[in-house]
Amino acid sequence: GKLKEVKRTGWVRSGVQGAESVADHMFRMAMISFLVGPKEGLDKDKCIKMALVHDVGEAVIGDLVIVGEKDKQDKITKEEKQKMEPKWLR
Repeated sequence: GKLKEVKRTGWVRSGVQGAESVADHMFRMAMISFLVGPKEGLDKDKCIKMALVHDVGEAVIGDLVIVGEKDKQDKITKEEKQKMEPKWLR
């Protein structure tokens, strides 16, 4: 349940009302992945798996923003964020 509670930081900082949670985002990405396939040159199963686990590290380190507008980013590099994530996630 922790990912249900973590709101997408970029949305919150941009003032989006009712910002989706990380769990909501992961679920939507997985559902979108069902729509892709060989016609698009993509491996549907791999896309679904990636969508379901790509933000799991945020349960440990939070939703750190490292791209986008500088004033909305966390003061951390991509490399520093990766070091904080569990090793099994890499």
